[in-house]
Amino acid sequence: MNAPDTWNDKLQQPANDLPPIIIFEPKSGNLFKILVTVSWNLQKQEGFNSSKSVKNLTEQVGKETLPQAVEIELALQELKGVSSTGYYFVLTDKAPKAGEFKYLAQGGLGVGDLLLVFTILTNEKDSQVFFDMLERLRGATQQLN
Repeated sequence: MNAPDTWNDKLQQPANDLPPIIIFEPKSGNLFKILVTVSWNLQKQEGFNSSKSVKNLTEQVGKETLPQAVEIELALQELKGVSSTGYYFVLTDKAPKAGEFKYLAQGGLGVGDLLLVFTILTNEKDSQVFFDMLERLRGATQQLN
């Protein structure tokens, strides 16, 4: 996934062998923040990044987040990728604090033998950044060295 020229991207490698996180932010301002966690199947679980597993994970995370949202029901959306299907939801924060984002999109998508779990934070409903990132996720591929 390549970032547009107007975005900064950096790779964060958490300690304890946790999966890496790719962070996208604007080159100036605080208009959005996008986090993409890249996970692989360490436990060799059957269907680790299958459409069904991704849907279940996304639904679970959404239901846990719903109490802080304006929305009263979770609406999962399908995300068709190059070679797989993922899911995401969009929620509005009931009471964002100063400096926090109002809109949250979260979801996941299987790519090759990886699982991409993403969070898109913005203050603008239906922002172009949201649509641009979904397009990048749809086109994501795994490159083996």
